[in-house]
Amino acid sequence: DAPGFNNLGGAVTAGGFFNMLLRNSGIVPISDMTGILEFAGIWKRRSQVFATPSYYVFRMFSTAEPALALKTDNSSPTYDVHGGVSRLPDIPDVPELDAVAVRSEKGNVISLFCVNRNLHEDLTASISIADARMLHEAEVQELFAPSIYESNDELHPAKIRPSRSSVAVKDSHVTFVFRRASVTRIDFRID
Repeated sequence: DAPGFNNLGGAVTAGGFFNMLLRNSGIVPISDMTGILEFAGIWKRRSQVFATPSYYVFRMFSTAEPALALKTDNSSPTYDVHGGVSRLPDIPDVPELDAVAVRSEKGNVISLFCVNRNLHEDLTASISIADARMLHEAEVQELFAPSIYESNDELHPAKIRPSRSSVAVKDSHVTFVFRRASVTRIDFRID
């Protein structure tokens, strides 16, 4: 077993990749997800159609209609990567909670995309949105599973899907617990 395109580990990796694309949208104006059918997206086995966890991450990001990446300050715990790949053998100060905020095309929603890379611990974050009045409730989509090796298949086609909930917003502030090894989108509606 290894994190791969068809399990939750691959979905966490995809979330980090999409956050990187949003952070660098000034130099990467367009990108695509190759292999949306079969490889990393929608599968069909024994006449049952189902989606991989990575597909759901792709859907979480693509339906936000991000127009503008916003400045994001992150004081998450960090870790260092040593002995990575030949192009990037060492990467210092990688945040355990990778966070990117974007404003929607219409300007009435700020979406916060968070990837909790910590495989063992939930992370509690205090989130503040400066210079905007938010409605009293934010919409949440979370993708998580008990293990990063969990996947969907023809027998369990909806085992891993984003759950939906809401969180109270008070004075443009939220405290939220990000589950371990998860991808989360929080939509703040601007008043």
